[in-house]
Amino acid sequence: MHPLRWGVLLALAACGRTELDAPDASTSSLPAHPACASASGVRLCGGLADECPVPADPPCIGYGCTDLLDYDGNVTTVGVCWADTAESDWRCDGCSIGDGCLQRRPGEWICVPIDVCDALWDLGARDVCRYADKSRYDHRPIPSGTTGCPANASTSSFTYRACGGDCPPCVAGQRCNGVAPDHPFGICNGPFGSTAYDPSYSCGTSPPCHGADVCAVPDVAQADLSVGEAYGTCMPVNNCFQFASDFPGGLRCY
Repeated sequence: MHPLRWGVLLALAACGRTELDAPDASTSSLPAHPACASASGVRLCGGLADECPVPADPPCIGYGCTDLLDYDGNVTTVGVCWADTAESDWRCDGCSIGDGCLQRRPGEWICVPIDVCDALWDLGARDVCRYADKSRYDHRPIPSGTTGCPANASTSSFTYRACGGDCPPCVAGQRCNGVAPDHPFGICNGPFGSTAYDPSYSCGTSPPCHGADVCAVPDVAQADLSVGEAYGTCMPVNNCFQFASDFPGGLRCY
C-alpha cells in the first residue's frame, strides 16, 4: 500500500473509524424514512412497504388503526389511528377550516386534520384523501390569509353564510366547511352539537335535506361529484342560487 494512504488509515483508526467506515456517497442523499405520524400527532400504520407498525402504546381504541379505502373503494395498505384525532367524530360535511377527509368505511368520509393527508402523501398513499370541498387531495396547501368575502353570500339575512377570509365568523355551533385550494371560502354549516355531528344537516340523509331544501355542492371534477353531492350543505333554494351566482371556485345547487 502507498505510504501516504497507510498513514491516513492509521490516523482514522486512531479516531475510532477507518476510511472504509465513511458514509457511502450513493446512499447519503436518500430521503429520510417517512414519518409514521402527522404533524398533529395522528399515528399511521402500514404503508406501501409496511413501514409503520400498528401503534401499541397507547393502543388505538375504538375504530383501531384501520386500512383506508381509496377513491374506488378498494382497501389500501395504510391506515390511521382514529382515536388520535377528535375530528374523526365529524362527517365530511361538518369539517372545519384546515380539515381534509378520509374514507373510513365504504361511503363514509370522515374529517381529519389536513396534516394527516400530508403524512399519508409522504408515505406514498396518494389516492385516499380529499380536501373539504371533496376534491382529490394533491398536496397543495389550504389557502391561508385569504382576504375579502363573497358579498352575495355573507349577508345575515341568509340562513347560511360564506366563511373564511374576512367573512364574519360562523355562529356558535356552526362549522366552516369546504375550504380547499380551489375554494378559498367555505359555507357555515350546522348548527351542530358541541361535540358530535348532527346528520340532519347532511345531503346524504334519506330523504336528502328532508325532501324540501336543495343541496349546495362545491364545483369539483365530475369524478368527485358523487361524493360532493352526498356531503353537500342543505339550504333553502334561493339561498343556494344566491351563493352560486358568484361563489369563488363555483357552487352547484341540486
